Amino acid sequence: MEIDVSFPGGKKVRAACGGFTVETDQPVERGGDGTAPSPFDLFLCSLAACTGFEVLCFLRERGLHAEDARVVVRAHHGAQPPLVERVAIEIHVPTGFPPRYADAIARAAGRCKVRTQLSQPPEFTVSVVPRDGRARPSSQVSTKRAGSDR
Repeated sequence: MEIDVSFPGGKKVRAACGGFTVETDQPVERGGDGTAPSPFDLFLCSLAACTGFEVLCFLRERGLHAEDARVVVRAHHGAQPPLVERVAIEIHVPTGFPPRYADAIARAAGRCKVRTQLSQPPEFTVSVVPRDGRARPSSQVSTKRAGSDR
């Protein structure tokens, strides 16, 4: 997968991926115009949407209606650094949802690939590429995985 990022102005960032365009901005209090979610908000939305997709699949596989179901994700931030310390996920099941499926739908929500990826962080490499398009090997930086000795 390749994502191409451009900078349309102000603190806006545009990411093009798979024929779609995702716009981000910073809130007004951080110098942006507040016209779109911040990149970190989109990260949390990705987690919520992925969890929602797993819940939707669970309901449909059992012939249960998803129209009045929903998933609420609450991110609880720490003080220093101000990163997310805990994520609380609530699955609001539809009317008539069989209680015997409660544990199973919670397990299904846990199969979200975004959540799985968080538990297995990738290695990141950053290359600086001049306008001529030739990456210089000496300008490549590798960022270790969290908790890794590499």
